[in-house]
Amino acid sequence: MKKGLRKLVAMTSIVATLGAMTGGGLVACGNDDAGTNDEGNYTYNAIFSATPTTWSSHTWETNDDLVILGFTTMGLYDVQLNKDKTSYEWVPEMAAGDPVDVTSQYAGQYGIKTGDQRKVWEIPLNRAATWDDGTPITADDYVYSMKQLLDPDMLNRRSDSYTGGGFTIYGAKNYLYGHTPIIYESVASHGYASNAEAVAAGETLYIDMINFYGAEGAPAVAEWNIEYGEPVPDPDNPDATPTRPVLNCSLTMDYDKVVTDQWTAYTDTTMYFDLGYFAQKAPEYMNADGTINTSKVAQDKLDFSDYLFSAKMLYDAYGSKDLDVGGGAEQFIAIKVENANLDYSFDNVGIKKKDDYTIVLAVTDEQDDFYIKYYLSSNWIVKQDVYERCKVTTGNLVSSTYCTSAATTPSYGPYKLVSFTRDSEFKLVTNPNWYGYTDGNHEGQFQTTCIKYRYVSPQTAHSTTKELFFRGEVDELSLSGAAEYQTFGTSSSYNVYPDSYTMQFFMSTNSSYLEKESSATENHRPLQLASFRKAISYSLDRKAYCDAWEPASQPGFGLLNYMYSIDGNTGELYREQPAAKKASLRYAGFTEGEDGKWSSYNGTKFDTLDEAYDAITGYDPDYAASLFQQAYNEAKAQGLYKDGEPVVLELRSAGQTASEMFNGTAEMFNKNIADALKKCPAGTTFSSVTLKVGTSTSQAEYSAAVKKGEMDISFSGWGGATFNPWGVIYGSYIDPANSNNFGFDTMSKGIDITVKKGNEEITESLYNWARWLDNHQDDSDYDGGAAHNLYKKLGRVGESDMDFRVEVLAECELAQLNTAVNIPLFYQSTGSLNSAKYNNGCDQYLPLIGFGGIRHFEYNYTNSEWSNWVRQQGGNLEDYYKTN
Repeated sequence: MKKGLRKLVAMTSIVATLGAMTGGGLVACGNDDAGTNDEGNYTYNAIFSATPTTWSSHTWETNDDLVILGFTTMGLYDVQLNKDKTSYEWVPEMAAGDPVDVTSQYAGQYGIKTGDQRKVWEIPLNRAATWDDGTPITADDYVYSMKQLLDPDMLNRRSDSYTGGGFTIYGAKNYLYGHTPIIYESVASHGYASNAEAVAAGETLYIDMINFYGAEGAPAVAEWNIEYGEPVPDPDNPDATPTRPVLNCSLTMDYDKVVTDQWTAYTDTTMYFDLGYFAQKAPEYMNADGTINTSKVAQDKLDFSDYLFSAKMLYDAYGSKDLDVGGGAEQFIAIKVENANLDYSFDNVGIKKKDDYTIVLAVTDEQDDFYIKYYLSSNWIVKQDVYERCKVTTGNLVSSTYCTSAATTPSYGPYKLVSFTRDSEFKLVTNPNWYGYTDGNHEGQFQTTCIKYRYVSPQTAHSTTKELFFRGEVDELSLSGAAEYQTFGTSSSYNVYPDSYTMQFFMSTNSSYLEKESSATENHRPLQLASFRKAISYSLDRKAYCDAWEPASQPGFGLLNYMYSIDGNTGELYREQPAAKKASLRYAGFTEGEDGKWSSYNGTKFDTLDEAYDAITGYDPDYAASLFQQAYNEAKAQGLYKDGEPVVLELRSAGQTASEMFNGTAEMFNKNIADALKKCPAGTTFSSVTLKVGTSTSQAEYSAAVKKGEMDISFSGWGGATFNPWGVIYGSYIDPANSNNFGFDTMSKGIDITVKKGNEEITESLYNWARWLDNHQDDSDYDGGAAHNLYKKLGRVGESDMDFRVEVLAECELAQLNTAVNIPLFYQSTGSLNSAKYNNGCDQYLPLIGFGGIRHFEYNYTNSEWSNWVRQQGGNLEDYYKTN
């Protein structure tokens, strides 16, 4: 669903959300004006502090990109408030009517078998729909645009909307990879139990040095030498590994040869130098031009061995550990195979034109009346002439600058982008050729005539927005901190916007990175242990955090929050299901007795499931203390910790400076952790565990580091698709394309889950259960192939008994939580003041549509009337919002 038309979001990005972590570099748009346009009578003013980069439906990355996309596009179907404003209702928009099930007409095509239903749909198109220049939009636009989205030479980011998950278009994935002659497949998918077994069978393995080790651009080493003296013990720490003094060393670099290929044979001995890491750790040995001062290295007899690497060195170090089958980073080692679907024809893809104003869509899974409209509430069309002009070819890869500026942003929604200046402002005005202004079906809707966003620095976003809001120059203010909620929480302009995001700590399990970061003064290694990560989790006072920094939010201890519904027709919530509640209780250390009563870790008993569930806070210092003791023993046994070493973990901000909230979070949680450690008897736990705040050079650097596990702790969240909870575990947490959990797709293959269906107990890995929940059908989608294909065994998720699929989802959520690679902190809600300039469409927050969004804004003042009214209030509205 497009967020921009549901709820206008102030794009502050102070706490990074999934979208803001995955974006690439910014597009240099400059001052881009697509024409001067009358702003009309009703302007909505907002702010942003993370500049949108690409808002094409084919390539968008972040929630910040989605803001523009949400105003300039429209789905085939959308939601509006019903007549009495108590709920939402579906309406056709770019469609002319309801989708029609025509599956029976296509038996023998698109994988359709006799008797199949609800897999092939005819969509009648809105004949009044045009581009903003008046060009009609026909079936040809939909077919052309899908072909571009799936273009095998472009490999567009958002192709995954139709190549996997609950709305997979038949043949889409085969066409997408039709020009990829070589595919790198996991070792396990070839039936090997280990890398060693594959090598013994004659396989050549390939290591993804770029994503496993961050090696892209690393220069080669032409020659090197280090001569060591005899080991010297540490007199202050006899248990420590003796150091070896460097007697002589030399280093010669080859900067013309760098790592560019993603995959390198595991036997390759070409030596490279980790220049980026070296520059961070030993900046005094760097020249101004970014090269190494090798003379100073030799003069100072610097031991640079930790910065040398080759594919063979990586395999020797990690081939039987992290990179091995089930080792946590399995996706970074592979077997090279030829693509069996090379040059797959687009004619086989499940989309076609029936006539000028009818398209046919063939999908792999049955769709009910709710979900077919839900999935088609976003659109994929692009304007052909502009799209072709924006194509850029680099080698074999084609990209596009479509929707990176006002001039390259055709609109078919209620608004069009008329100006865009990076890190400054962007403006949208009504699209005069949008059908909705004249079709008689949108009376009283989209009253806003202009939408203006201005840039504010992330470091001062809240204070600047607050000042602008009270001057009447910005129309929404997200409140921050307990004092503001106390002051303005009773205002008639105050609204709480529940969000689908569960904000959480993402914890690194990348042992090679944690080893590199560790030193005598900072031991990062214990973070590898699930018991240690879980101890951190139960040390944290989530309620105190929310009270201080997120008063509208509530403490969270699950991966899916209260916005997720298991049934789009009834609105039943996942978190209210008994299976989901039991999963939360088990994660919190509660146990269920034979009589069905529950007991907490400290022995408190509860008569009912709901009483026990309501007692969960996610904060249990006693439980945390026991986990710290367990982790301490494990760390000692595995050589990860020695008594007296301070454990230090970096909590990294996405910005170049950390906000007051970020620093305050670390300070608060450090006190929580210290309190839990004090509960441990002397000599039974770590001497200290401390969070330190780190910063990033850029959003791109932050995002890349998260993906590679090269960050102890990141603070982010997952949300969205609230009517499809089934796809969350795989799509957000396991799928490497999206996951912020380094190596979790592999880790999940080694976690078995047993679920009872009738009288049969079915045991499969978390990975395979999550694949089934996400409606994956092919044998290759499942770890272990055909023998483990749950789709063939159990059928489509939507056809399964509701209690059974909820049980599976709850067990998957619990299994993931028990790894503690994610630590849920709070279920995000935003408390905001809306400008007195307008009223929302309804008073109660509703699923899918919120308070009605910009579609249903009702203005109390024109622009000129508003300016006059603000002047009458003395130019400052703070007292007004305190008392009204």
